[in-house]
Amino acid sequence: MVSIKQVTNFTNDAAGLEKVLRLFQSLAQIAADSNQPQAQAFNQFRRQLAIGRRYFRFLKFYDAFLIAWTVFISQSDGSGKASRIVRVIDSIRWACLGTYLLLEATTILDAMGVYNVTWAKVMFLEANKFWFYSLSLGISLSLVQLWSLYTESPISGKTGNEKRRKEEKKTFKSEKVKWEMERNKVVRKLALDSFDLFIPGYTTRWLGISSANVGYCSVMSTILGSVDIWERVQRP
Repeated sequence: MVSIKQVTNFTNDAAGLEKVLRLFQSLAQIAADSNQPQAQAFNQFRRQLAIGRRYFRFLKFYDAFLIAWTVFISQSDGSGKASRIVRVIDSIRWACLGTYLLLEATTILDAMGVYNVTWAKVMFLEANKFWFYSLSLGISLSLVQLWSLYTESPISGKTGNEKRRKEEKKTFKSEKVKWEMERNKVVRKLALDSFDLFIPGYTTRWLGISSANVGYCSVMSTILGSVDIWERVQRP
């Protein structure tokens, strides 16, 4: 049972509040497509929420570029050419995300109606292309991680004496729990990026999907993205 205190813990956190606004924005998008007589009002509500959410990520491009550089120069835990390629792809993914956030930030005054410019729509479109690239690379990396996890899944030991088998069984259970937690984390990330992909895909017209279905995808990704935030803010 969710308590009011848990809800306020979530909404008092900046990341949690952004997810709440995103959820309402997604629901407004669905309502606008489903209720034509009130579509204008719902679209206005959605646009205001979208602008409000942009304040939270106005300077996030710096963090994304910093992570991209850190990943690029970091030493790989694995060895060989494959691990280096994965590291480079991950760096490019973060660089694309940073480019999206930077280009989007340049259009915020136009979105607010404070200073209108002719190039804002083009810049916003180009920004969404980079978001699409970033999500596509994220999906690819998640698939690689899943493949790696299943090829290195823990195997129960069945050799040695009874004492040795008991120790191996205990170790196997511990490793399997860690393996399942990591797998669930990767699967959730894969699903989140897959749902999010339809948002820039709709904006760029690269994916054929209705506005209402984009709203449904956004609802799903918002819920998935809120799990870690919810768990974090509830810790004492």
